[in-house]
Amino acid sequence: MQGTKAAVKETSREMPHILVVDDEKSIGELLEITFRKEGHRVEACTVGGRERKLESQIFDIIIRMSVCLERAE
Repeated sequence: MQGTKAAVKETSREMPHILVVDDEKSIGELLEITFRKEGHRVEACTVGGRERKLESQIFDIIIRMSVCLERAE
């Protein structure tokens, strides 16, 4: 019985609230789906929408995606 109580307590622990920010909406949505499948509370937005999200909610983790590609010459 003790193991059952521990399992219930472990699963009831709240997952961190994550904000994913990316220039490409589709990439943010992909990461949102991936994190949700793992049980996280997550929202995605573009760079332009981040201020609105940050003003209206509290997030535990913010992931800002950025890819810089150098052009080969």
